[in-house]
Order: sequence, then C-alpha cells, then structure tokens
Amino acid sequence: MDSKLWSRDSLYVSWVKSPEQWGQVISIAIMKDDTILGVGIDHKLYSRAHFDTPWVKARDTCRPMAQMVKSIAATEDGAVIGVGIDNKLYTRENLDALWVKATDKGGEVKSVTIMKDGTIVGVGLDNKLCTRATLDAPWVKAPDKGGQVTDVTIMKNGSILGVGMDNKLYIRATLDEGWKSAPDMHGQVKGIACHPCGSCDVPKSKPTSAPAAVSVSASSKESKPTPASALPVATTETVSKEPAPIPDGDCCRFSFIVFIIFFFFLTCLLDLLSSPEIKDNSDL
Repeated sequence: MDSKLWSRDSLYVSWVKSPEQWGQVISIAIMKDDTILGVGIDHKLYSRAHFDTPWVKARDTCRPMAQMVKSIAATEDGAVIGVGIDNKLYTRENLDALWVKATDKGGEVKSVTIMKDGTIVGVGLDNKLCTRATLDAPWVKAPDKGGQVTDVTIMKNGSILGVGMDNKLYIRATLDEGWKSAPDMHGQVKGIACHPCGSCDVPKSKPTSAPAAVSVSASSKESKPTPASALPVATTETVSKEPAPIPDGDCCRFSFIVFIIFFFFLTCLLDLLSSPEIKDNSDL
C-alpha cells in the first residue's frame, strides 16, 4: 500500500499507476469538472486539476486539530462533504471555504459518498452501510445483506462500488441487494472514486483523461476473489515513505516557541548589560 493514485478505465481492465506522484492521500473524490480531491496523510484537503498535476493544499485554518477529515465526497453543485476525525459530517461550500460541522443527528461513519438522488451513503464503524436523506436527517441503517466494506463510491448507473475488508472491489446494485465481487484485475486498494461522467461497468477501448475509477494505494499482489458474504475482517497498515507535511497549527506553535526563546535570551542580555560589574568596568 503506497497511498498513491491508480486508475482503471472500467471494471474490466487492470489498474494503471498515475504517471506522476506528488504526496500521499488516504481518501479521494472526483468533482464534475474533473478536479481530483484528496485527503492527505495529515488529514487535510488537497486537490489536483489532472492526473499529471501536483496536489495543491486547500484553504485551511491555523488551529492544529481543526479542519481535519478522513473521507470526502463531492456534490453536484461543487460543495464537499467530509467525515471528520470525530466520525461526524462536515461540509464546505467550495475549495476556498472552510469546513463547517453539519447538524449532529447522532451516528458515526468512517467513509461517505453521495447517490444520484442526493442521498448520503456512509460506512458505519461496523463497516456496514447507512444512509442519510439530507444533512438535516438522521442516519438510517441500510438493509444488512452481508459483507463489510471500508469505502464506497457511486457508479454512473447508480450501483454502489465498495472496497472490501480484503482491499478488493465489490458491487452492490442497490441498497436492497447484496455485495458481489467485481472482476478481479489483480490489485488492492483502500480508497475508491468513480468519475461522475464516466462508466465503471462497461469496457472502454481507449483510456480517457478523466478515468472512470480512481483508487488509493493499489498493489500488484494477486489473490483470488473473495465472496462478499465471507470478507475477512482485516486491515492493511500503510507505511509512509514520505514525511507528512507539517500542519499549519504546528507551524504556528513552532513560531511561538521561537519567539519565547528569543525573548528569553534578549532579557538575559539586557540584565547582563545593566549589571553593576559591567558599569564599574565601563567607568575604568
């Protein structure tokens, strides 16, 4: 697991690694204008215009624990919904806005996506699906059809695409149906997003600049498909090979410490210069 971006033009082709890699992300979403959104390993929001452009940090606050999320989804009107590190929902009107906590109606989720009709779909802490009609409505458990997932996205045809506990892809045609294994193209992922205008359910003859599906942390390790009803309960730990960016809150704290140290030495110097011994020596 490398926390990098990979893509597949449909569910019937293999994963392809992004041509250039800058930074690492733990969750992704794709906006209607093809902008790729990512949650960095520092739990901050980033964006990249295309697959071959670097990540750019979105507007942030200086408070160290504020504005931190672990999953995101893009709405039709360009807004972003995120899951905070407290497992509650947050929203921001656009990339230039700050996160605002949504109405707390109880319940906690670890991942979120949005269906075509605006229904919010979340992955609960039990790795089961739940839904929320609007941001002002409470979470409702979806019919339990077996299987567990860690992340979900919505395909163009309305089907739900999920990442199983074995880091493989699974499909759920509707909330009332069970999970089925997606074609196994030899790769493991921990985050997934479907392009809103793309198709993940039919093969394409040529790759497009806006990939149908994007994943985080794909690997080429081969394994046999696992039925959704028997998904192993396991997690994959990501070992970061790159240092995490310093959150803005840490920068503020570092500047304050430097100021205190400078003030301490300046005080000592003034005390030394004003001591009687130095005055006597200056009279000589």
